[in-house]
Amino acid sequence: MRVRISPGHLESLAEHARACSPNESCALLCGRVRGADAHVSGLVTVANADASPDRFSVPAQELISAYARAESDGLDVVGIFHSHPASPALPSGTDVEYMRINPVPWLIYSGLDGSTRAFVLDGDSAREIPIDGKPDLK
Repeated sequence: MRVRISPGHLESLAEHARACSPNESCALLCGRVRGADAHVSGLVTVANADASPDRFSVPAQELISAYARAESDGLDVVGIFHSHPASPALPSGTDVEYMRINPVPWLIYSGLDGSTRAFVLDGDSAREIPIDGKPDLK
């Protein structure tokens, strides 16, 4: 499995993360799953209801609206993005717990070095998957 996302979308997510710092940012990745790959063709940034530098949650109404927007665009939610403003782009224990509830790729941006990495749940732990910056969005 890999995440196929354009460099422009990756930069938009990084900008969102920097704008929300020192708190975590979050967004939903919309597109299609083809084969084992998540093809991202749109982003829906959402508020961090926790307003926290080390955790996030999405307000229920924003989550409902984001899913409705994706559906109206003929897309699915194929991934979750959030930032770690002051730590590496690695899933926390809490992230792994929530990956069980949301079994899609999770992209994490690190404010320490500006990197973005993707992970999926594999058994009881997170496994890194590649990010391909040249998506096939057709």
